[in-house]
Amino acid sequence: MRSWPNFMILTRRKFAIGCGAFASSATLDAPLGFTDPAPADTHLPIPMLFDAAKQGNAVHLKAMFGRHAFIEGKPTGTYGYSAPVLGPVMRVRRGDEVQVTVENALNTVTTVHWHGLLAPGYNDGGPQQLIQPGENWRPVLKINQPAATLWFHPHPHHDTARQIYMGLTGIMIIDDGSDARLDLPRTYGVDDLPIILQDRSIDSDGSIGYDNNDLNALDIAYGARGDTIVVNGAIAPTAKVPAGLVRLRLLNAANAQNFDLRFQRRTDFPRHSVRRRLFASAGRRLTAHDFPGGAL
Repeated sequence: MRSWPNFMILTRRKFAIGCGAFASSATLDAPLGFTDPAPADTHLPIPMLFDAAKQGNAVHLKAMFGRHAFIEGKPTGTYGYSAPVLGPVMRVRRGDEVQVTVENALNTVTTVHWHGLLAPGYNDGGPQQLIQPGENWRPVLKINQPAATLWFHPHPHHDTARQIYMGLTGIMIIDDGSDARLDLPRTYGVDDLPIILQDRSIDSDGSIGYDNNDLNALDIAYGARGDTIVVNGAIAPTAKVPAGLVRLRLLNAANAQNFDLRFQRRTDFPRHSVRRRLFASAGRRLTAHDFPGGAL
């Protein structure tokens, strides 16, 4: 089993976080990816911020083809929402109604599902709400839930995994004012960072081809896994952050891979003598694991 020296590094006074992955809890008894990373010279990409309130609570998302270089100088075909790959961070506020227009500029049907949003079925963007190529879908999202970090992604029957793998993923932030009351970091892209974790199999020519017809039985049953970790669409990016608290909005947008997250330098999480690790399952909530007084 190969080791993955792919990390997202946050640099400031030796503050760093690394990420490895479990290929399968049934076949692997140790996390991968905790060797020292190669020197990183790629800056952490920060997705565009679509602040709905500053746009009259009207947001336009375009599902589109793009070109993106996971390997420098080797761009490949990708999908994105109003971007060559991935999509924007969409900030909405509790109590608002947001008119979203989703334009399908792809050559295949798609949907947009608001994962974690409390929405009625007709606005949820499930497989029953297909957007044909060249057509638009205009849901009105009534935001009525506490502050949260959610995500949106396609959900067409038999093609969800491929479209996400090709790049259709975005984050939604719900703001209810509690961040300010609690004095949490909230300067987007500075001390409030979206971190989209994914894995890809990248060929020597830089391509990330995904063919539903080429999947083996395990891929079909459990989802395809890649051999390279990417963070916000980049391999081993680095982020400089200010001193003090930094908020990481972590999203596991991999098709099947789980990520075991811990500080690279084995620094304790701020909870007395307890050391904590975060486990990010694909498309689910983060879970924390405590290891009182012992090594990770």
